[in-house]
Amino acid sequence: VGFNGTATIGNGSCNNGGQQACAYSGHEGDGQIGHKSCNDIGHYACAENGYLGNGIIGDDSCNNGAELACTYNGREGKGVIGQGSCNGGGLMSCASNGYNGTGTIGDNSCNTGDSTLTGACISNGLDNTIG
Repeated sequence: VGFNGTATIGNGSCNNGGQQACAYSGHEGDGQIGHKSCNDIGHYACAENGYLGNGIIGDDSCNNGAELACTYNGREGKGVIGQGSCNGGGLMSCASNGYNGTGTIGDNSCNTGDSTLTGACISNGLDNTIG
């Protein structure tokens, strides 16, 4: 969706997709994933949302993904992961959120449910907040 520019995925959209669902949204610019969207999807779900700009993942979105879910959200700018989002992911979930800018992870988000997995929330922004 909008790979080279600005992209918006509306509320309650793109649920029960497959691998890479909702990935690369607004990759070269800004990407926004609405509330209650992109849930129950696979590997690399919601990854690289607003990669070179700003990425926003709404509340209760991108849950029950797999490895690398919600990685590189707003990597070069501002990355925001809403409340109750990006849970149930796998290895490296929520890594590099707002890596070179500001990273914010909302309350009750980015919980993998598996303490053996590594890298969850690693490199979350130079100026970061984890709820």
